[in-house]
Amino acid sequence: MLGVCLLILKIIGIVLLALLLLLLLVLGLVLFVPVRYKIYASYYNELKFSASLTWLLRLLRINAKFEKEFSYEGKIAFFKFLESSKEEESQGEDDKAPSKTNMVSSSKDKKEKNVFDDDFKDEELENVNKSEKVKKTETSNIDIKTEHFDEFYNEEFKEGELGAGPDLDESKKEDDKELNTNESDFEEEDLEEETIEEKLDKDLDYLLNKGLIGKIRRILVITVRKLKRILSLIADSLRKVKGAKEKLFKKINHIKELVTDEENKAFLAFIIQRLKELLKLLKPKKYKIDLHFGFEDPSTTGKILMYLSVLYGLTGLDMKINPDFEEEVKEGEILLKGSFQLIFLVIIVVKLFLNKKFKELVFK
Repeated sequence: MLGVCLLILKIIGIVLLALLLLLLLVLGLVLFVPVRYKIYASYYNELKFSASLTWLLRLLRINAKFEKEFSYEGKIAFFKFLESSKEEESQGEDDKAPSKTNMVSSSKDKKEKNVFDDDFKDEELENVNKSEKVKKTETSNIDIKTEHFDEFYNEEFKEGELGAGPDLDESKKEDDKELNTNESDFEEEDLEEETIEEKLDKDLDYLLNKGLIGKIRRILVITVRKLKRILSLIADSLRKVKGAKEKLFKKINHIKELVTDEENKAFLAFIIQRLKELLKLLKPKKYKIDLHFGFEDPSTTGKILMYLSVLYGLTGLDMKINPDFEEEVKEGEILLKGSFQLIFLVIIVVKLFLNKKFKELVFK
């Protein structure tokens, strides 16, 4: 019985050891087998781009291509796991290109319209004439109705038959008289309430606002108002400038503190070192960079040349650069071939996450 238990434990141990060795083998393949890449791009009146990524003797491969249209593909051995949607492209082409049935139907419609053009025109003219006749009859009916109403009104209110019609003018006069009497009553009440001093003030204001004195007074009032507005605007702008100046000085002092701090200096040096390691890891083994460029504004050409020189200093790649400061030119080609091992990329990432300052920035 004890021998059977030991045999079972032995088999379980062998299986676990085999699984562990298999896992280590897979990890070793993933981390130490190099990932190869190839990038090619060119521009001569038309952009062309292609990129490929392969691993483990092309067991895993991913390809991307751009030539008028973008397409990509991913394969593991003979099985596809990534593919650009061809159905969408075909649907787009079908939408853009008109179908044959639509073309045939449109041509038939055009022919039918050309054959029966005269019939269509006659029908349209008949409809227009009918609508005009209907409008004329409606207007004539309205005129007849108004005439009948006027005759009836005149006959009803003839003198001697049903008596004289309502005299509207007399009623209006009576209403005007009542309104005038009411207004006069209100004016008398207001005059009684006003005092002699108020009347004198009103007379003085009238005299000041009238004539040359009034004009001078108006001009002075307008100029004083304008001066007040200008002064308020100047004061607001000065306040804004002062606030912006204080904010700028605060930012400058904050940046100075960050730069002069020893911890920040050490962290910056640490980040620069990791970037150098990453560029060294991804640096291509074979490359060809040939660029010929120029813009309308020579200053933009100079700026791009400056950026390329910085890139040359960081990567150390030998580039053929031909800037043109007179004509607008954009052409060139880039070929990059290289490989990298994932183990070194994992080491860089681990170093970053072991740094306390980096963890504070990322997980803040």
